[in-house]
Amino acid sequence: LLEQTAVTPFTPAVHHFYRQVPVTLDAAQCAAFETLYGATLALGKGSAVEYALPYPTHHFFRYLLEQKGCLIHGSGKADIDVLKPMRYGIDASDHGNVSGIYADKDYVRPIYYAVIDGKRAVGQHNGFFDLTVNGQRAEQEDQGFDRRYYKLAIGVNGLRRNPWRNGMIYILPPDTFVYQREWTSRAPVAPLMRLAVTPDDLPLRADVWGADWRTFDGDNWVRPDEPFPFLKDVRTTAIQPGGSLVCGTG
Repeated sequence: LLEQTAVTPFTPAVHHFYRQVPVTLDAAQCAAFETLYGATLALGKGSAVEYALPYPTHHFFRYLLEQKGCLIHGSGKADIDVLKPMRYGIDASDHGNVSGIYADKDYVRPIYYAVIDGKRAVGQHNGFFDLTVNGQRAEQEDQGFDRRYYKLAIGVNGLRRNPWRNGMIYILPPDTFVYQREWTSRAPVAPLMRLAVTPDDLPLRADVWGADWRTFDGDNWVRPDEPFPFLKDVRTTAIQPGGSLVCGTG
């Protein structure tokens, strides 16, 4: 007879479905970023960052967020001199549907916006949430980047259409932005500087999931502290980047 051994049941955890992007900024990086920031500002407002440092670009963006108080906007347009509060698309949420300029205190999502081509990737989803020290979902962006979890997705057909493009990250001053579930400015904003990015700059490029929006019921996020919190999420974003279904979804 085969010896029977106890099998520990699988318990879904946040990290099984959502991804983190850890960044450690050491003294050498901060010194290099400070030099680059100052040199670019000296070229004039809106100048292009000549990025040749051996660190990922999202490390630089985190530095700008934490040390300079900047906000970040990602776009497929490379020649914007002044961002204007005009709304061209439609968002599922009221706070995402105002005539304003949207920006982020985040170093991942703006890159997603910049390198995903909306014409070939209908149904974009790039949300995140922060967890408190006791594992509950935070209601505000006040937990710090090290407690942040992401789920990046597009409509599943977009994964088959090569949805990638080169884009531009605009570094913005925070003066006119207010937080109403998203950072929004109702006034025009001139970028401090810009930095060109490619799809390889997106830290979670290999983890952009395919979403089946036929199951969308108005809320495609779950609370990690709810009973069986990930079942609805698996139904909504069931397609892994390689095109396979998550085990058990059929």
